Amino acid sequence: MLGGCHHFEPDRIVAEQILSIFPQARMAAQVNRGFLRRAVRFMIESGIRQFLDIGSGIPATGNVHEVAQERCPQARILYVDMDPVAVAHGVEILASNDRAAMIQGDLRQLPEIFAHREARRLLDLSQPLGLICGAVFHFFPEESEVRSILSCLRQSMATDSQLALSHSTLDGIPLEITQTAERLYASFKSPLRHRSRVEVEALFDGLELVEPGVVYSASWHPDGSEELLFGDPQLSHAVAGVARKR
Repeated sequence: MLGGCHHFEPDRIVAEQILSIFPQARMAAQVNRGFLRRAVRFMIESGIRQFLDIGSGIPATGNVHEVAQERCPQARILYVDMDPVAVAHGVEILASNDRAAMIQGDLRQLPEIFAHREARRLLDLSQPLGLICGAVFHFFPEESEVRSILSCLRQSMATDSQLALSHSTLDGIPLEITQTAERLYASFKSPLRHRSRVEVEALFDGLELVEPGVVYSASWHPDGSEELLFGDPQLSHAVAGVARKR
């Protein structure tokens, strides 16, 4: 949906199913990638120099390392995903970048992620960290599990670290689309749990949200480019925010 070439036939099949009931999903994917870029720039401007992107997927064009290192060539980035195919491609893409790496890992096993040799090489957890959890927690239906993971992540972050989080929502989507979408998403191997803006806001408990708080992803620090794609921020199909650890 982002228009790149790093994807496979199963991805295309699912994308076509989603687009058949929600044609705006292609634009929504692009707008949500825009949130990621703006959040990374915000973090760089705030002094963050190291990033951990968990559940990243393949780190294709326009991802964290390109955005961060464009502003700060010394920035270090570790991508983590549980899909071995995505990791294999990520390792190949990043082979020539000694300040970025990708490893296989699972959010449910955070100690293993932080103990990995690439994590030890690239990340200094005594210093502020830019943590990216983009479009990942809607794959965790159990609220208690999400809160437990986020609690462990908060404890691992140094003061002045920042969390950028986006999450799918059906807030603002017409009812006839949401009902069909829920049936489709429930049929996936990894069913999605959509959350409201209020529910996503609660995931930032223990952190200090930066302005404007949790909003539709197109509305978080817009730079004008999203307006060319979207007339209605609600069609972002996601809400997002950035928060600091104090």
